[in-house]
Amino acid sequence: MIPSFTFQSKSAFAGSLVAFQLALQSQARKSVPAIVIRLVRLSFNEQIPEILITHSHRESQKVQKISPNAGSGQADLSLQPGQNRVLEFSFTPIAQAQIEVFLVFNSA
Repeated sequence: MIPSFTFQSKSAFAGSLVAFQLALQSQARKSVPAIVIRLVRLSFNEQIPEILITHSHRESQKVQKISPNAGSGQADLSLQPGQNRVLEFSFTPIAQAQIEVFLVFNSA
């Protein structure tokens, strides 16, 4: 599983809405069953609350949009071998931030 994170623009200002995407890519062999991520946690520094996305079985579009400034949401986090999932967020930062991405998988 390879997560990648990108911002829509190279710079942003505190108080302005910032759009960003988290892409999840499964590099599992075709013989491996689907991978289900139970929880995605985007953790910022202490001035920006973390964002929690939980798995939900629902029809998903190519890009799954999470509500602006939401601290939590739901998305289809199951991935077949070779499949990509893209989650799109928008948030209004109040300060400069660092971000870490944590993936929690279902246990077998």
